[in-house]
Amino acid sequence: MSDLKLIKLITNDNNAIFDNQFRNEIYIKPNSQIALHSVSMTREPAKIIIDDSNDKINFNIGGGDKQIILPHGSYNEHQIADLIDDICRNANRQLSIINGNIEHGAVIKTQIDASSPGLMFPQFIFELHRPLFTGLNTLDAAGFGDTNLHNCVVNGELIQKNTDTISGLFTSANMNWETPLIKGCGSYRVRINTLVDNVNPTDANGFIMGLTKSPEKLTDALNGFRLADVDFGLIITSTTVPYGSIKDGVMTPSAIQPVRFNNSTPDNTHDYLELQYNNGRMIGTVYQHPNLATEILNEPFLYPKESYINVLEQDEHSLFPFIIFFAGPSRVILDGVRYHPNKGFAEIVSPDIAIPDTTLPISNPAVAGTQTDLELNFNTQRLRKFFGFDRISNTITGAPSLPGFETILLSSQPFTVVDFSDIYMVELLNIPLDSYEGFSEQRKNILAVVPVNENNVNQQNFVLQYEASNQNFISIRNESTLSLRNIRARIVNSNMKPIDTDGLSHIVLLIKGPKE
Repeated sequence: MSDLKLIKLITNDNNAIFDNQFRNEIYIKPNSQIALHSVSMTREPAKIIIDDSNDKINFNIGGGDKQIILPHGSYNEHQIADLIDDICRNANRQLSIINGNIEHGAVIKTQIDASSPGLMFPQFIFELHRPLFTGLNTLDAAGFGDTNLHNCVVNGELIQKNTDTISGLFTSANMNWETPLIKGCGSYRVRINTLVDNVNPTDANGFIMGLTKSPEKLTDALNGFRLADVDFGLIITSTTVPYGSIKDGVMTPSAIQPVRFNNSTPDNTHDYLELQYNNGRMIGTVYQHPNLATEILNEPFLYPKESYINVLEQDEHSLFPFIIFFAGPSRVILDGVRYHPNKGFAEIVSPDIAIPDTTLPISNPAVAGTQTDLELNFNTQRLRKFFGFDRISNTITGAPSLPGFETILLSSQPFTVVDFSDIYMVELLNIPLDSYEGFSEQRKNILAVVPVNENNVNQQNFVLQYEASNQNFISIRNESTLSLRNIRARIVNSNMKPIDTDGLSHIVLLIKGPKE
């Protein structure tokens, strides 16, 4: 028969470190085995509490101080990721062209990096990106354009339908960009090169330039693109009717008509149309000779928080720029097409980093690689320490989006509040075990892995109560009998880092002697 012992450990240490003394000797014979029976603990309910005293972060990329207001509440380690996403969303909605062009064409990325090669500890990252102001001739890293052309042709700066036919169908002739519009502050622009009225005014004519969440429908013969698929857009169908704006498939006529639009006037004085994402609003503007800028669309638009989990990646809320032609090149030709893609890096040097020559009151954004001072300031020492920075005020100079010249502020201290593993491990500190651990790549006295946390088992009040369904006994490395009055252990995360707990924690062990 075998000898079986049950040992219960208890601690009120905030890092779940157990150091229990016993009045009686505990004898562990050679060739004994040990297993985890159960764990009970309460995780620290809040890593940080955000209230009126510490709810502000300021940042500046050259256009004046911007203030991020953090949502009030208590944040535990499983909620910190939501806070980081909130910071990213609120930072990007603050970007505006009000103070010049330095914020025009910019996007902020925030994240916690715990996996980059060579990283010694998790870091909080606040990063500025400035993609190319992309045009029809901009090539990607593989040497191809970033457009899908459907019955359209590009000739230098010009884009037009490839046949001189008329169709009112949205799927007849169109173009869309494969990368969506920037989620920070940026523009999509199109200039009229030629607009000529039809002989029959009832025939379809003109074009739509707009943004859609459903670019795949532009070429779908069965479930084709319709006006309802235009999230935001500007439309013109004749030289003698007003421009129209489109929001969520609803068209609203404006009070202005085209001014310059054919070869009787210099091309650089022709009407220029713009959709601009600016300060959390979608703004549609028509620029006209000699010095007119008329807003015909101005609507609030905020991406949901989940769109900023990976801000530079597209999701179901991304808006893709497109053009729809209703007539051929004898009626409609466009040029000066530019937009800010939602990209992190300017992969090549492009000629399309500025709008074409124009006499209109329309300005160039700052080009990719413009040297910029990025500032990040915390309003309290507690907030500064929480995010892992040595100073309240932090500044770095870089050329955003040019590889090797990135503009990134990194925490200098470990940002260890996020549990990336969602599991726990029980480590014995003075009982040698025959176990090995992959993160440290060496033998460790790991007794058991707890494959759950207090969130994914839906237990309330940050409490985790776990009982192993099967006791997996592992060997104790003792060639002679161990005599113990003290047993030490700890609970760690998957990176062998301490965790924070609140109140009492319990571990129950089973020790099985050798068979006699």
